[in-house]
Amino acid sequence: MKAPSQYVSIETSKERAGYHKRWLLLLFVALLGGGAIGTFSLTNPSSDSRTQTADLRRALSNASTLMCGGSIQENTDYAGNDVGSTQRSTADECCADCQANPKCKLFVWYQGTCYLKSVMGARVTLPGRRASTVQEATCAPALDNTDYDGHDIGSTQRPSVDGCCVDCSGTPSCSLYVWFQGTCYLKSAGAQAIPASGRKAGGLQLTTSPPSPTTQPITTPPTSPTFALCSPIQTDIDYQGHDIHTTSRSSVDQCCADCAIVPDCQLYVWFQGSCYLKSVGAQAIQASGRKSGTLQSTTPPPSPTRQPNTTLPTSPPTTTPRQTTTLPATTPPQPTNPTSALCSPIQTDTDYQGHDLHATSRSSVDQCCADCVNFPNCQLYVWFQGTCYLKSEGAPVIASANGRIAGSVKSPATAPPPTPTPATTLATPVTTPSSTPDNGLPQRPSTPIYGRINDGTPGTDLNEVTNPSSYPNRGCKLPNYLSQQGQLFVQAPNGGPQISIGIKGINWFGLETIQNAPFGLWANPQNGTSIYEIAAFLARNKFNSVRLPLTVESLLKNTAPNLNLINTYQNPTLNVTTYTAAVSAIIKALAFRGISVLLDIHYLSATADSGTWFSGAFPESSILSAIDTLTRNFCNDGHWNVLGVDLKNEPHDTTWGDFGPADMRVGAAKMGNRILSSCSSWLVFVEGNAQSHNIQFQGQNFNYYDWWGGGLQNAGRFPLALNLPHKIVYAPHFYSPSVYPQTWLVQGGSRNGDTIVGYQEYRDSQLSAIITATCQDMFGYLRETQDYAIVFGEFGGLYAKDDDTAKTSQRITR
Repeated sequence: MKAPSQYVSIETSKERAGYHKRWLLLLFVALLGGGAIGTFSLTNPSSDSRTQTADLRRALSNASTLMCGGSIQENTDYAGNDVGSTQRSTADECCADCQANPKCKLFVWYQGTCYLKSVMGARVTLPGRRASTVQEATCAPALDNTDYDGHDIGSTQRPSVDGCCVDCSGTPSCSLYVWFQGTCYLKSAGAQAIPASGRKAGGLQLTTSPPSPTTQPITTPPTSPTFALCSPIQTDIDYQGHDIHTTSRSSVDQCCADCAIVPDCQLYVWFQGSCYLKSVGAQAIQASGRKSGTLQSTTPPPSPTRQPNTTLPTSPPTTTPRQTTTLPATTPPQPTNPTSALCSPIQTDTDYQGHDLHATSRSSVDQCCADCVNFPNCQLYVWFQGTCYLKSEGAPVIASANGRIAGSVKSPATAPPPTPTPATTLATPVTTPSSTPDNGLPQRPSTPIYGRINDGTPGTDLNEVTNPSSYPNRGCKLPNYLSQQGQLFVQAPNGGPQISIGIKGINWFGLETIQNAPFGLWANPQNGTSIYEIAAFLARNKFNSVRLPLTVESLLKNTAPNLNLINTYQNPTLNVTTYTAAVSAIIKALAFRGISVLLDIHYLSATADSGTWFSGAFPESSILSAIDTLTRNFCNDGHWNVLGVDLKNEPHDTTWGDFGPADMRVGAAKMGNRILSSCSSWLVFVEGNAQSHNIQFQGQNFNYYDWWGGGLQNAGRFPLALNLPHKIVYAPHFYSPSVYPQTWLVQGGSRNGDTIVGYQEYRDSQLSAIITATCQDMFGYLRETQDYAIVFGEFGGLYAKDDDTAKTSQRITR
């Protein structure tokens, strides 16, 4: 049996008939991705105190240091002038807090607290204190008809270019910006300027107020180096990147002396009163108004590389060595015509799946090859309805793609295009697909994009910025989610290819409790938590989906979250005025990281639940009203990453197929069709029952009991049908005996409360055979008899300590 996708759960404290779950770390994992996973755990927030609510590792590469003084003064404090304080585990993290406070100009960190200050008081030497300043941004005059190629990190809406400077200065990693038709495209350092009609481009000029950074700026040059050390000055030449320091000088002649005494400096560029000191290896480029030189050595300085005749920015383009992933240009440079020998014969009715880099508007496929030749890393292209979709190598071929025309760029080292293969990986819901890049950062597309659910495979991503005050509108469209061939697929809303996705997710609990608040959003002295940081943690560990438990009562009453569990200062994007507003903010924060969301009707009420999908207090009419609330608020382009709804968490007093009052099949049909009548794009996730069963196992009768929500034995005999095809996802739950004492997972023994006593552990082969046989009977057989995908809605192994010699709970998880 092929393993289904799975979710890891962070379960809240709940006690139910014979089933006591305390604070439980469970795993919702897509086994389709395989490999190692990361998890996080939440501790129980007490009702009368603001307790720590997360233990997340903050593995950041803090891009906010770009706007900070760049150094820390050890054992230094500045007296008075405090304007606020925050809890942070390191001094490096204080910079973002200072930037977010308009009165803050410097900070002092001590024992987990950032003391934010408005002006510099008396300098005091105190052990353990760490102080630094933030840089203030001013903007160079904007250049008309100029664009910066690539390096996009976000966008904002502004009526004129003047507003872009403010947005850029408040966005970590932003050094350059381009304004076009009401939008500011924010970019990191290093982007090359290109001519582009109608665009206006500018950049930040950073100045640092005292105190001085550790690498002291040179205010009076020491003994000057001999003239023989300094090369002749080159006019209109810049050296790209490799910056290590900056000094303020009135002429280029003084830069050489500064370079001579700064470690590793070999090159320098003077521009508008500043010397930009650089290490060896920087590429020389033409740049009007710059003056550059080198320290003499036996190796001659690099020669300038001729650049296209373009207008270069007036602000320093390479003052920050930090680089970001190259993204497509805001407007692609005009391509040159490649020789016909570079273009392969075109293939009609053929598409390449994913691997999108950029898109251009072209009247015929013949023009696509030229665009591909001139676009970095492009090897493949697809033309469809006036658009060339440029793609990197490795994209699988999709045959029988009506109307698409595909080709490739030939080179001596390039293998022929791949032969058609079935899709086995993930997730790019797009128009013939045109997605955002793999790092999840927004770009300005030439055609509408439909978002991207990121890969669920393990890995590390340290490309993080500080907690934003808002998320850019990426123009994503809600795709059509489908369940067929045992897999999940996405498709553009106007049709087109169906692209398979695997999910590796986690359950984020809290909104289903009486607090109506997601756990983990108060301050933690070690790392400070926010929606942004949790989403970054999940993305860093390659989780690409979140199951979000909710209650019917809170949806109907739209109850506001308990503010005592939410640090609103650390969560500027979280709207806490109502329940649905908070849910919306979480969905959008996860969308920024390419993480999908499954809305889970977890409880009827935080204080009273039922083993069925309804109760006396919450009849079916209430459930359908809650469903209407979900579709009305979240079935739209602003929440494109919502997969659908899990109809009922862990039903256990239900039947299947008998048409009785608690027939889950009948209830699922009512609820599912209600969802699809308002939101045909979503999926309907359906769990099973919980009953006792007897199967033949190794020639003998074997008795077992379903996990709550795990039993789908009758779904084969009495299949569920909805009004729209390909919308059902079966979502059983499965655990280990450390969660609940299921005696059939050990040999002999009996239950004693929440434990099993007097038992022996099965050896690996026998335990594996039992799990395979019971899972096959519960739900696995559906993979062979029905077309729908199967996803573990909750999956958990070790609850606390595994005291078993053979580690049964851990072996079950594996």
